[in-house]
Amino acid sequence: MSRIRKVADGWSAIVRSTWRAYAVFCGAGVIAVLLRFRAGEYAEASNREVMEEIGVAAILMFVAAFVTALVFHYQLRRNSRWPGGGGRRNR
Repeated sequence: MSRIRKVADGWSAIVRSTWRAYAVFCGAGVIAVLLRFRAGEYAEASNREVMEEIGVAAILMFVAAFVTALVFHYQLRRNSRWPGGGGRRNR
């Protein structure tokens, strides 16, 4: 099994959906902001600087969710082509 397949399978097993991946990254972003706020790193920063950092985090979370959607698309195509892969699963 190639390295990219191992990573794709692992990530798919962890998050199981694009929205769950977005929630994982959103939670990580909120925790990072709260930890920095608690450490006092935003004490002298203006509101604009704080919002810029939060905006960058939001863009990175969107990119992560988009990449996860691509991984799921890759997984679905790969599983439908393999013998016994099952193709699309109806739940």
